[in-house]
Amino acid sequence: MIQIVRTLCCIFFFMVPCLAHAQDQAGIYLQDIDELLTQAYAASQKAADAADIQQIRTHAEMVTELIWGTPSGLLDQTGAARTHGWKTRWQTDGTEFDEAHSKRHGADPPRIEDPGELGMMGRGRAIIQMLSISEDEAHVNHVMASLSNVIGWMRLSDGVTKGERQPRIDLTHVWDAPSRFWNTSADTGWLPEAYAQAINILKTDYQGNLAMAREHAEAMTRLLEKCKTGQDENGDGIVAPVMMEGGVDTAVQHAGYLGLIEN
Repeated sequence: MIQIVRTLCCIFFFMVPCLAHAQDQAGIYLQDIDELLTQAYAASQKAADAADIQQIRTHAEMVTELIWGTPSGLLDQTGAARTHGWKTRWQTDGTEFDEAHSKRHGADPPRIEDPGELGMMGRGRAIIQMLSISEDEAHVNHVMASLSNVIGWMRLSDGVTKGERQPRIDLTHVWDAPSRFWNTSADTGWLPEAYAQAINILKTDYQGNLAMAREHAEAMTRLLEKCKTGQDENGDGIVAPVMMEGGVDTAVQHAGYLGLIEN
């Protein structure tokens, strides 16, 4: 019995510092996201006011880099945008799945292992991972819900195909969400929507139509503003830190209540 108590005490004293460190890092990443989002919003506003299409495209490229930490490359080339591989996007080496799957696809680590080099999206997913250990704690769920509206509610999980555990991008953990949730873009995230709009600007041949390019930039700006302020989805006059409503502002507010950052 004494040995069991000692073992539990060791686990406790090991876990508490680890949890504290994770929460501290989550606070740092959240402040980074707030700053990067401010920069992206400013770049998008400049795009909407730009005097020519090339300036609009240049500012749209800045937005893509701030979102994922890497330029799309579409200022210099046509075709597909440069994107991170799935291991980098989800920060996994794949070894948590079946050995046979790892053998087929390799067990190499992500090319970039520091979420701090992965823009707002990489930092956001790292925060969710760090806080999921204590998601039932007061205000933690508010931070996670607000941030999930921004970066998406998808999680890296697994599924079984022919008896083999394989990676799956999962939304079933919110299977009981209100039906209206599935008709919004909060499920896959407002920030990926802004990213898609930036890529659309970079890929579109406007044929000199500056008004159309500005219109697209204005739409990107509105999406980034929603990421920042959230939205009053139910019309009660309040942006709550809940599914479909909260944005980075409410995430920062409740991170302050947790002591993760200083408001």
